[in-house]
Amino acid sequence: MGRVVVMTGLSGNTATIYAKIIQKNLQKSLVANAIADVSLNETISQGDNVKIAYFGGTTYSGISAQVYTPGTPLSATPLQYTYDNVAISSFKHASFYVDDPRHLQENVKTLTHAMEDAAYQIKNKIDTAVLGKVVFGYATNTNDLLGGTAGRAISATSANVLQVLVAARQKLRENNVEEMGDWVVVATPKFISHIEKKATSVGYNTADAALKNGYVDSIEGFGLYVSNNIATGACSAAVGGNAGALSAQRTTCKYLYFGRKSQISLIMKSPTVQINKCDDKIGYNVITWAVYGTQVTKRAAYRFLCIPCHTSYS
Repeated sequence: MGRVVVMTGLSGNTATIYAKIIQKNLQKSLVANAIADVSLNETISQGDNVKIAYFGGTTYSGISAQVYTPGTPLSATPLQYTYDNVAISSFKHASFYVDDPRHLQENVKTLTHAMEDAAYQIKNKIDTAVLGKVVFGYATNTNDLLGGTAGRAISATSANVLQVLVAARQKLRENNVEEMGDWVVVATPKFISHIEKKATSVGYNTADAALKNGYVDSIEGFGLYVSNNIATGACSAAVGGNAGALSAQRTTCKYLYFGRKSQISLIMKSPTVQINKCDDKIGYNVITWAVYGTQVTKRAAYRFLCIPCHTSYS
């Protein structure tokens, strides 16, 4: 994932080094790359609309098993497809200027750090956009998960966090979410720390897990992903399968993701590194940029939960 446009007299090899740095750091650190349905499309540009087709409409009852009477015609269910649009409307860049042209070719170490930081900044923007879509998942609250007051955000602690995981599994099963070994939790560092503290006390060990794309470990059937880009908002803002159920309390919450992977669609053009010689300076602008759009289809919204957690506990 990464491409180069060289607008200078530099060799293509020099620019390719920096494109690979962008590629490596985005693939390694992008949580969205791990939990979203990611599609790379070299032909898209800002302002495009991409249609996502999914099987069945919002009122479609699906294929059913029926009784067959020998010698009688079969009744076949006609397939229905629904389309949701993804607007490719986000165009982000991270750029820096190199004053000495020799520096661009010779001081690889310094520029490597700059490119790593540029990749990190773009990664944060993409992760924030994707995780901002969690609010469109099936909304739930403590009345569903912890037996608390209806319409309130959860107050997760190390004492009750495993109960949250177990209750979330129950809610997903009640929603007929397929169990394909790809259920995940995407949460804040504080929420994940509650899990780690509890897990340690009951014999799990998450301390030695290698962190890749925010992945920490697995527990209670969920892969755990940590991110600082979890969406923040009022509890009453959560919408989804039971829209409006969170309106009783308007405190600030973090919207945590519990459910199957690949339910948030991310369509993007491969991130680009462009190196331009400045006409009025003895130096170069190094520009990294990405074009993308993200969306949740109506059917996908029922395959994950939006669980608002009070910011004091997340």
